Amino acid sequence: MERLPNVFFALVYSLLLIETIKYCQCENSSISCKAREREALIEFTQSVRNISEVQVLFSWEGKDCCKWEGVLCDSRGHVVKLDLLGKFPHVYLLDLPELNSCLLKLKHLTYLDLSNNYFKYHPIPNIFGSMKRLTYLNLSYAHISGMVPYQLGNLTSLQFLDLSGISFGKIKRNFVPVLNTLPSLIHLGLSSCGLNYLHIPNAAVNSTSLATLQFLDLSFNEFYGPIPLALRNMNSLRVLDLSLNLFGSAIPHWFGNFKSLVHLFLYVNNFSTTLGPVVSILSNTCDLKTLDLEDNLLHEEFPEKVPGCFGRVLETLSLSENIIGGVLPYWLGELKYLKYLDLRQNALSGPIPFSLGRLSSLRELHLSSNHLNGTIPDSVGQLVNLNYLDVSFNSLEGIISHAHLGNLSFLTDLVLSHNKLEVGLKFNWIPPFQLKRIEMSNCAIGTQFPLWLQKQTQVIGLDLSENIGKFMPNMEKLVLHNNFMSGSIPNSLCTMEFLGLMDLSNNKFSGTIPDCWSDSQSMLQVNDLSSNNLSGVIPSSIGRISSLGWLFMSSNNISGELPPGMRDFNELLILDISENKLYGKIPTWIGKNLASLQILNLRDNNFHGKVPLQLCLLSHLHILDLANNNLTGRIPRCFGQLRRMISEPEFFVSFFFEEWGVIRLKQVIKGIELEYTTNIRCVVNMDLSCNHLVGLIPQELTFLIALDSLNLSFNHLSGEIPKNIGKFNNSLEGLDLSNNLLNGSIPPSISELTFLSHLNLSHNNFSGKIPRGNQLQTLDDPTIYIGNKYLCGAPLPNKCVGDHEPNGAPPDEDNGEEMEGISEKIWFYLVILAGFASGFWGVIGTLLLNKSWRWAYFQYVEEMDDNIHVAIVVKWARLKRMIWKENTQA
Repeated sequence: MERLPNVFFALVYSLLLIETIKYCQCENSSISCKAREREALIEFTQSVRNISEVQVLFSWEGKDCCKWEGVLCDSRGHVVKLDLLGKFPHVYLLDLPELNSCLLKLKHLTYLDLSNNYFKYHPIPNIFGSMKRLTYLNLSYAHISGMVPYQLGNLTSLQFLDLSGISFGKIKRNFVPVLNTLPSLIHLGLSSCGLNYLHIPNAAVNSTSLATLQFLDLSFNEFYGPIPLALRNMNSLRVLDLSLNLFGSAIPHWFGNFKSLVHLFLYVNNFSTTLGPVVSILSNTCDLKTLDLEDNLLHEEFPEKVPGCFGRVLETLSLSENIIGGVLPYWLGELKYLKYLDLRQNALSGPIPFSLGRLSSLRELHLSSNHLNGTIPDSVGQLVNLNYLDVSFNSLEGIISHAHLGNLSFLTDLVLSHNKLEVGLKFNWIPPFQLKRIEMSNCAIGTQFPLWLQKQTQVIGLDLSENIGKFMPNMEKLVLHNNFMSGSIPNSLCTMEFLGLMDLSNNKFSGTIPDCWSDSQSMLQVNDLSSNNLSGVIPSSIGRISSLGWLFMSSNNISGELPPGMRDFNELLILDISENKLYGKIPTWIGKNLASLQILNLRDNNFHGKVPLQLCLLSHLHILDLANNNLTGRIPRCFGQLRRMISEPEFFVSFFFEEWGVIRLKQVIKGIELEYTTNIRCVVNMDLSCNHLVGLIPQELTFLIALDSLNLSFNHLSGEIPKNIGKFNNSLEGLDLSNNLLNGSIPPSISELTFLSHLNLSHNNFSGKIPRGNQLQTLDDPTIYIGNKYLCGAPLPNKCVGDHEPNGAPPDEDNGEEMEGISEKIWFYLVILAGFASGFWGVIGTLLLNKSWRWAYFQYVEEMDDNIHVAIVVKWARLKRMIWKENTQA
């Protein structure tokens, strides 16, 4: 009981404390920026050009500038931070010839970031020297050039200075003395400044401000020769970046004085030294977390032991693209904090040490392009945090088992290519990871496509080249269409004797089509290589695939003439090589030898010469597409003998059609490009458009009564349309004869084409009256007939002679239709009028006859009128009061 007052007092104290905190928060939240500083920012925006494109400055609205984007105030409402970093895609945020002096009114400004902006390569403005409270100044990549103004030395509180990307290359004046006058400076960025001319005297950093630097970035400046001695006294450095230069010779011994160093970047230079001394020099840098010496000239072997405290907390070790030889040391497994190990493209040999399995923090392991041999140790399976494993291009052998991959739940990249490895995982094994990149070229993955690979649903890169044909010789179907696969098509596919269907379409394969079919025993029936980046010529050896039924090579960059070897395709049903760069004459052997051909698509190539008469021998042909070539001569009259375009459709004999339905074929039907799949067997189309054909339209074409579409547009055909064009009355849906030299009248029989839905006769020399009736009544677009100045009648505006009959003459069919239309309009308006009358009197009549209802209705209307009037008056009074307050405050 004695403790109750204490508890009560504590409770009251807590409540008071909470209320005090809430009050303080409310007070702080109500603080707004100073009016003078707000005016300075507004003045600054007015000096910025193209402000409508500047998202940050364009959003500066409202009275409280402390709430503006990129602006931060202290507790008293003074602007202390201005972050105007140009952000992609608005890289050029500002377009200032020079910085506006209005920013000098921001007396309390400590942080200023103008990086990634546009200063039109003017010098650094002198006014920065007057911002004496600045501790952070970032002008990197702001399109500035010229010298560092001496006024910058007034910034005695400046700790962070980044001038990266500023062009100092043509300035002979040394600005190091200016930087030496900044006593608080700990971060200096001078990357990409063209400082290869700069001479840093040894005495420049003796007992000066630069000696206290903790961060120094001199990367990408084309420095050459040894590292300047002037850097040796910067013993406070924690980050040193000298990468992307031309420094040569050895790494100086005085690097050992940098005992505070945490990150050291020396990649892409010409350092030529053995690896042992480098490790020895850094033996006392106990806090080193990053050592990057990629792409130098380091050679010889790893030291046998780790000297001093080197690597005690190391997280990143990159020694790739050097000439390091010998074996991987056992002590690599003692770098227990290592997350990134990159030793690729060296001359390392021997086995992968078992000790690497101790690196439980490791996320990326790059050992590719060395001379490593032996087996991959099972201890790799203990790297439970591993994301990336690359051991490609070595001489490793053995079996990849569940012990290697079973615990790697975070693995995203698995690269095992070009070794002697065999994947020994069970077929039904379910992996704990989802890979994005799989490269197992020249690996044995079994005789069946493994289930664990099928379960990888997030793959964006897959390389199984030199693998499938060699280790899956019994494969019958290979369907990899609609992916992002790249590279060349492997020759090993030629060795797959039982492969019946190969679909590699809609990928990014490049190079040439494999020329390896000469001795092939392939049973391939369907070969789809369409929509890739293949180039070169069609190899003649492809004709050895005597079983081939479907060949798709459209939408590539294939050139040359059709090889004679293709005449051996005795069972070919579909040949689609459209949208390529093929040239020459259309071979006569297509008609003589490919007797089973049902679809021939050669459109969008550079074939020239006459259309061979031998094509008339293709009695099974139901799609003939020769559009967009340079063909000349006349349309063969014997095309009227193409039996399949006369009779009912046949069915494909290939069993692949019924089982997998992989066919995809583009055709221009009725003026629209469509992609057909399984229903292509029902399409009957002849397209000879966009060539240089001459002469008459053969009367024999009207025998092709099964045609769905006939396109002869953009040629030089002359004469009249065949009189019996109406024979197509049971099939033809599209007829395009536009842009020719046809003349005469349009035959009346064209109105008998009852299925016609697309007609184009424009830009010819037709004359006379346009036929009407039947299906032509629905084709009322005048553009169908445009460009024929002697045509008349509907749907064209120009009337034919005799269209207007004298008074008293019997009305023709068109007049009857017009009268019928007027009658329908009269009945339409009568029905509307009757409906309105019944609805109107249904309401008004009730109010007239029922007094109580009438009284209630008008009382309700009066109340609504009063409510609306009161609401308007109240809102207007509030608005006037708000306007008055704003004017008085201003």
